[in-house]
Amino acid sequence: TKHYSAMAGCDGCAGGEVKDVEDVIGFTRPEMKSKELANSVDLYEHHVFVCCDVPISTWPSDVFSIGGPAQAINAAVKEAKDKIEGKVKVTVCECTDGDEDGDIIYFPPPMAGKKPMLLRGAEGGEFVEKMLAEGDFSALRSVVLPLLQVFVCAHQKRDQRCGHCGPVLCKALSAALEGAAQVRGCSHVGGHVYAGNVLAYAPPALEWYGYVTPGDVPAIAARVKGGPCPQELLRGRMGEGPTPPI
Repeated sequence: TKHYSAMAGCDGCAGGEVKDVEDVIGFTRPEMKSKELANSVDLYEHHVFVCCDVPISTWPSDVFSIGGPAQAINAAVKEAKDKIEGKVKVTVCECTDGDEDGDIIYFPPPMAGKKPMLLRGAEGGEFVEKMLAEGDFSALRSVVLPLLQVFVCAHQKRDQRCGHCGPVLCKALSAALEGAAQVRGCSHVGGHVYAGNVLAYAPPALEWYGYVTPGDVPAIAARVKGGPCPQELLRGRMGEGPTPPI
C-alpha cells in the first residue's frame, strides 16, 4: 500500500509543509471517487478496539510500537490465531469522554447475536483466550455499550490523507450526532486511498464507508440513528466480505 507523506505528490511543498492541502491529501484530491468502494473490505468476524490515552496525532506509523494494552492484545491475538474461529481485526482508538486507557470495545461475530461490549480492566491474554478463542462471552465482566459507536481513521503518521480527513470528520460527526453516539479517531483500518474512512455500528454489524466528505456526514449520522444505508459510500460490512462476481 502506498502511504502518502506530507511531501508526496505536492509540487508546492517546502520544509515539510503542504500547500493546497485539500487538493493534495484532502477531500478534493484527484483520487477521490477513483476506485470502486463495494467489496473493498476483506472477510473478518471479530473487531477489537483498544482505547489509548496517548494523543492520536503522536501515534507512530506502527501504533502497536507504543506498547501497553493494545500491543499486548495484538500479540495475544497473533499467538492464538489458530484457536480462534474467524479473522480478528485489532484497532487502536483514542479515548473519548468516560474511556480509560486499555478499555476494550469488542464487536463479536454478527452471527453470534451479541451486542458490542465494553470490557474495562480485562487482561489482554485472558480476553483473547476466553472470549475470542473459546467464545465464552460470559467469562469476563463486560457491559453493553450505552451509546452508538462510530470510528474514523485519523492515523496521521500512517497516512496523511487519513490524518487530514479523519479529524475533520470526527468533529463533524460528533456535532451531527449530538451525543447519540461516541465518535473516536482510530488507527489504520485498511484502504488509505478511500479516506475518509468511517466505521459505524449498524446492527448487527459494523459498516465500513469510504470517500466520506463533510457533505456526507448527515447521511452517515442518519444511518447511525437507524436510517437507510448510504449505499454509494458503503465499502462492506463486518462478517460479510467481498461478494463473489456473478
